[in-house]
Amino acid sequence: MAQITTDNSSKIMIGGDSAGGHLSLSVLSYLMHQYADDEFSGKGVSDPLAGCFLISPLLSLDVNTPSYKETHYADLLSIPVVGLGGRPL
Repeated sequence: MAQITTDNSSKIMIGGDSAGGHLSLSVLSYLMHQYADDEFSGKGVSDPLAGCFLISPLLSLDVNTPSYKETHYADLLSIPVVGLGGRPL
C-alpha cells in the first residue's frame, strides 16, 4: 500500500483469480480495518476504489460447505487439490 501514489483512488481497480481473489479481498480488508500500531497505518485511499473483481476466489480450504459440495465438479480446484494445498507443511 505504500506504493500507491495517486490521490485519486477512484481510478484504481483490483482483482484476481483463485488465490489472487483472496489477495484482493485481503487488500480491501486492510484498507477498511487498519490498526493504529501498523507501520503502514494511514496509508488508506482518498476515495472509494473503482471496483474489485473476483474470479473463483479461494476464500476457504473448507471443502464441506454446501456451495462447494454442489459445484465441486465445475471448479478447477478439486477436493484432492485443495486437500494437498491446505495440509500443514
